[in-house]
Amino acid sequence: MMKLLKCQPEDFSLKAPPKPMDTIAKPLKVITSTKDSHLYILDGGISNGQPGRILEYDKSGNYLKQFFLPKELNNIKDMAMNLAERKAWILSGSDFYEFTLP
Repeated sequence: MMKLLKCQPEDFSLKAPPKPMDTIAKPLKVITSTKDSHLYILDGGISNGQPGRILEYDKSGNYLKQFFLPKELNNIKDMAMNLAERKAWILSGSDFYEFTLP
């Protein structure tokens, strides 16, 4: 991931989430906005049955929290969010699911 400030690249890295799922196995999408101080990463999960999740970071790359998605969502493809309302819509297969993040 690259961070740009005034069109110039800056050093940036994400801190690892806590173990045992300390690797973002299948990053599918990153969502943020200029009005929000966080960024959200959709991790599609890994093949050993661990669920997909949404990881929340601050814009300095510090891990904040994660939200696990139901295991039934085993074909995660995309995500849209309303950051002001903390709502996420997940596309899994051909179905959409709505979640409110705490």
